[in-house]
Amino acid sequence: MVSFRGVFGLKNVLIVIPGDREILNPLRRLVETLLNEIRFVPAKVIGTSSRTQALGFIQRHRTDLLLIEHTALRINGFHFVQSIPNRSSIKRVVLVAKVRLTLDEMEQLIRVGIHSALERPLNRDELKQVLRKVLLRAEAI
Repeated sequence: MVSFRGVFGLKNVLIVIPGDREILNPLRRLVETLLNEIRFVPAKVIGTSSRTQALGFIQRHRTDLLLIEHTALRINGFHFVQSIPNRSSIKRVVLVAKVRLTLDEMEQLIRVGIHSALERPLNRDELKQVLRKVLLRAEAI
């Protein structure tokens, strides 16, 4: 990533959640807004509910941040992340869970390369804080 006058340039952010555009598009716009507020400017923020589209995008584009819902794509988020060829090409993965995760589930997150987890319903300030934290950590790599 390139740093210039405190603005960090991201290549791509991919949001994967199940359901319709009533959820996906507002979340995509919120993530774009929050990234701009914390001065991480993505080239693209893409949203999809299709497993095939998500995997295709990841294979074709460098993805700096993957935001995925735990129950997304008819398989859970853990399994989706595990199914990504060359997972290490994604700088950061944030999982959004509908319920509180157990300690075993949190350990599983770490093993598959998920960097942070949030519970639904999403709190704007908490999401902003997590985005800042995981992206600054990625910038340091």
